[in-house]
Amino acid sequence: MNIAVDIATRQIAWDGILLDIPAEWDMGGYKFLKHGITRIEVEDDFSVRLEVEWIRPTNRLPMKQLVARYEKASRKLTLQSDDEQAVYGLPEGWSATLHLFRDDAFVGESADGICKRMVTAFYVCPRSSIFVFVLLHVGSEDHEDPQELIARIAEGFVQQEGESRRWQLFDIGFELPRAFELESTLFDVGSKMMTFRWEQRRLLLWHFSCADRILADHPRLEEWATGYINGFSGLKGPVFEPGRDGVINWKRRKRYPIGHREELARGCTQYRVRCRHDREKNQLVVWVYQYRKGEDLAMLPEWLAS
Repeated sequence: MNIAVDIATRQIAWDGILLDIPAEWDMGGYKFLKHGITRIEVEDDFSVRLEVEWIRPTNRLPMKQLVARYEKASRKLTLQSDDEQAVYGLPEGWSATLHLFRDDAFVGESADGICKRMVTAFYVCPRSSIFVFVLLHVGSEDHEDPQELIARIAEGFVQQEGESRRWQLFDIGFELPRAFELESTLFDVGSKMMTFRWEQRRLLLWHFSCADRILADHPRLEEWATGYINGFSGLKGPVFEPGRDGVINWKRRKRYPIGHREELARGCTQYRVRCRHDREKNQLVVWVYQYRKGEDLAMLPEWLAS
């Protein structure tokens, strides 16, 4: 029998997977580790609530070896638990254990003195295409039921297939071809920047919140976006000029008539620069695509190709 869950959730998507998480949680951090492991941390307003790691196994790292490694690693985290309970009713491929931690000196609303609950969960895809490890934290002050939480996470888990991947977090969401790999991010209040790489080509993508406030002082979006990217230190070869209808033009700086050393090292000396106003989300979206030749433009999805 499946666990009944009634939790207000939102979806995040990262590096080929989609997860349903409580609506007030969001991405707290990420790492790309050795052996192709991706790790994310999801947090509420106070602390990290969810840790997720996943890997697509290879012949060098078979599934059985992965499960054994993570069972050993998680055992170190839960060794001090006072009680363990298996979680039943999860979808195929999922297994989970609830760990209870009691504090003899604990004084609070909990009659049984439980100061922390932790869930360790594993997902082994029936096709052996992905392995997922989940660590869920529920403190004494948290109101969620840990078994319902892990059930909701397991029910909403999706491994993305096909040639495109969705990226969704905070107030942004978009799709890119799978060939574009995330290189770096810079998340700040009101500004989210993500840099993707396809071989040596580079796609810089910004989402700015509160578009109405920005455009109140800069009525022309193209002028504001041009000023912003001209001040961006990661683009040294060209200088940008505002066009119309979301187009930003560029030309070579006199100091670099054939290209800056970074451009020459990449072999990418061409640029497609655009901006748009997403009125529904009250966002400004700006992107710079650094590429080699005209055929590279075919790699851009429709929402970036205009």
